[in-house]
Amino acid sequence: MALLPILLLVVSVPAALIEDNRGTMIGDVLVTWNLFGIFGLVVTVPVTMVALFGAAALKQQFRFGRWLVSLGSVAAVIVFAALAYGIVAETVSPDEWRDPNS
Repeated sequence: MALLPILLLVVSVPAALIEDNRGTMIGDVLVTWNLFGIFGLVVTVPVTMVALFGAAALKQQFRFGRWLVSLGSVAAVIVFAALAYGIVAETVSPDEWRDPNS
């Protein structure tokens, strides 16, 4: 589960390369996923590493491993929820009213 955001990026890069030249809307969506995925690696990789270290520690120290996995999962949920909220808020917000004489 921790590797799913990185897997999405790995799968969407070849798909974007194939679909981008066709001029379809799906190509634009895939390019946007790639953009968010590449810039999101700054957050995704550390969160993924925390969750993977926690999963590896589950056999030796169950409570500590469970705590690390929970921390990594909660951090990922918060980051991706904030990203989704920002995208939706920007999409549904009304355009700025501008003075036509300025």
